[in-house]
Amino acid sequence: MDNAHQSGFQAPDPSQSTRQSLNDVLVPYAKVNGEWSLPDEFILSLAYQMREEGTFTSVFYNGEITSPEAVLALMQRPTNLPVFAFTGSEPTAMAWLNGISGGIAFAHFCTFAAAKGRTVEIGQRVVSFWEVNFKPIRAILGLTPANNKLALRYIKSLGFTVIGTIPKLLVDAYHGELVGGTISYRSSGDSNGR
Repeated sequence: MDNAHQSGFQAPDPSQSTRQSLNDVLVPYAKVNGEWSLPDEFILSLAYQMREEGTFTSVFYNGEITSPEAVLALMQRPTNLPVFAFTGSEPTAMAWLNGISGGIAFAHFCTFAAAKGRTVEIGQRVVSFWEVNFKPIRAILGLTPANNKLALRYIKSLGFTVIGTIPKLLVDAYHGELVGGTISYRSSGDSNGR
């Protein structure tokens, strides 16, 4: 299936990448004319980079995604809308939406070391990209482990409003415990999340 999703959304043409400045580019990850917009080896290398930078277990905290090959399969699921951020040829972030239904979607973010000092700016560009290209989405939701304080600060800096935390909702497979799940949202077109 080309990246035409059951929800009725059609991914933007990655050949028309969204240029943010002379050096910043957002590239949607989609199948165009039978080919993925980024090579499999690139996605696999980012998963290895996540391990090296120590972000793999915090992004895939529930233990369902345990290998670079599983990351590649996740990105290629037709129910996901991935986008990759670059500064020049250096990847700075990957993010994806899923769980798209009834005008809402769940967001997932991972930034890389090359984004240091610019993670908020890059994240805001990704959210803006989603809001511009997927207009039927009225709200983007987040479900974040309550023990991931860095991620919670990050989503707030992107304009998400934290609603609250449900105790012992999420499995943290790497610490072998149940942790609270913090629910947040950002309404489309509202940089303050309200």
